[in-house]
Amino acid sequence: MLPIIDIAPLFHGDLNARREVARQIGEICENVGFLYVANHGVEDAVIENARDATERFFALPENMKRTIQRREHTLRGYIPTMPFGTNTPDAPPTTHEGFNLGVDAPFDDPEVAATGGLYGPNLWPDAPAEFRDAITAYWDGVDAVSKRLLGAFALALGQEEDRLTAMFSKQLTNISLLHYHARPEMIDAPRDDALAHRDTNAITVLLPGKVGGLQVQGTDGTYREVTPEPGALSSISAT
Repeated sequence: MLPIIDIAPLFHGDLNARREVARQIGEICENVGFLYVANHGVEDAVIENARDATERFFALPENMKRTIQRREHTLRGYIPTMPFGTNTPDAPPTTHEGFNLGVDAPFDDPEVAATGGLYGPNLWPDAPAEFRDAITAYWDGVDAVSKRLLGAFALALGQEEDRLTAMFSKQLTNISLLHYHARPEMIDAPRDDALAHRDTNAITVLLPGKVGGLQVQGTDGTYREVTPEPGALSSISAT
C-alpha cells in the first residue's frame, strides 16, 4: 500500500502548515515515488458522476463512439479498442479503449502544429447527455489539486511556492479516460503484464478503477499494487 498524505493544509493552512505537508510529500517522492492524497477537495459526488459518465460512454455502441474518433495528428477524442502492449511472451495482450481531452485550441493556433497535436480543439460526445459537465467538473477539481501539489513540490525543493507553477506560460493539462476490457475467457491463460511506462509530464494524478489492477514501481524497483483507497485520489507521481 502507498503512503497517504492529508493535503487539506495545502488549501487552508498557513505557510508553515503547507511547508510541513510539502516536507512529507518530498520525503515520500524521494523514497517511494508515489502516494495517495486525502482531503483533496474534490467531492465524492464529482468523482462518482465522472465515473458514471465514463462508464456510460464506453458502454455505447462502437459506431456511436467512432463519430468522435481521434483525428490524425491530434490527441483529442475517442481511441478505439487496441492492445496496450505486453511484457510477457505468448500472453494474450491487455486491450483497452480511451478518450482524450486537453486544453482547447483552434486548429490555426501555432501551438497545434508546433507541438504535434498536444494542443487542439476538443471533441465531445452527444451522449451521455451529462458527460461533458461531469468530466469538466472532475477535471477542474483535479487540476486545482495538481496546482497545489506543484506548489508543495517547490516548497519541498526549498524554492518559493510559485516557482514551478510560474514555469507554465501556457497550460498543457490533459485528461485520459481509459476502459480496460474484462477477459474472463482468458483467466487461465499466461499472465499479461501491461507494458510498463513512464509519464513525461510534470505531474500525473491517477484515479484507478474500482476493480484495481494498477501497479507502480518504487524507487527500489519493486512494483506495488495501487488498490482504490476510499476518499483519496489514488496515486500522484512527479516525473
